[in-house]
Amino acid sequence: MTSFIVVNYNTKELLKNLLDSLQKFFAGEEVIVVDNASHDGSAEMVTRDFMAVKLIANTENIGFARANNQAMDIALGDVFVLINSDAELMDDSLRHAIDTVRGDRTCGLAGCRLLNSDGSTQVSVGRFPGVAYAFLSNTGLGMLLPSRIRGTILAGQYFDYTHQTEVDWVMGACMILRKDVYLNVGGLNTDYFMFGEDMEWCYRIRQAGYKTLYIPETRVMHHFNKSGSSGVAKRYELMYKNYYAFCGRYLGRFRSAVIRILNIEGLFARYLAYKAGLIKTTDPFLAYWFANFRQALKAQLKF
Repeated sequence: MTSFIVVNYNTKELLKNLLDSLQKFFAGEEVIVVDNASHDGSAEMVTRDFMAVKLIANTENIGFARANNQAMDIALGDVFVLINSDAELMDDSLRHAIDTVRGDRTCGLAGCRLLNSDGSTQVSVGRFPGVAYAFLSNTGLGMLLPSRIRGTILAGQYFDYTHQTEVDWVMGACMILRKDVYLNVGGLNTDYFMFGEDMEWCYRIRQAGYKTLYIPETRVMHHFNKSGSSGVAKRYELMYKNYYAFCGRYLGRFRSAVIRILNIEGLFARYLAYKAGLIKTTDPFLAYWFANFRQALKAQLKF
């Protein structure tokens, strides 16, 4: 059995679309929805329209990590699919990723090809923080690397999203793992209310001796920035707070400080290049970042 786990906060219509797609392509599989005290009628909609779905209705918003762990603690499947409420299945291609994770005991977690609402490929593969990575990505010197290795070294928008490969970490909008990995490694880090928990989890999974795979044959629509979350300033505060908490814990204070300096320098350089017309992007994540430069900078300096 496969257990689909969905954490929801005030995304009633998006959640309904996701549950409809799960019902269409994965009828009979376990679906668990954890509602983090939504006030838009989400929980009532699940109870009324999806009687087979197991609902955990929290009385407060306990965050993304804790809510997912709640569901994994009671899930019956041997494979878990953690999927965002603002995602939607287009077909049954998730079966390929599920079968891969189920059959490859060296694989601890897998991510799939995420698609933006317009069908373009979403940036969803990242590298773990490190001084060398921060230097290459923020000084622009990484762009001088041969194209065949640039995607491996820098990941992100430079990654080749057409080939299956082992990666550092994948975006948490859709993550597939076996139950035994969860029992061995533990769940998402509950110190992270939201953002960064996917990267930290993949890091611990690698430390436990497993690999993380990116599987392009599996496609999932992810409607970026549509899920119920905090405002722009709070969003960036959470992102950078968790990012530098990761750096401090796993890399130490000195390397964390160096990475922060390089990131701030790179932040300014990219923004100036963007304003000068030297950088153009249609990726919604990058466009959002450029549009909210001041909030991103303030958050970088805060922690």
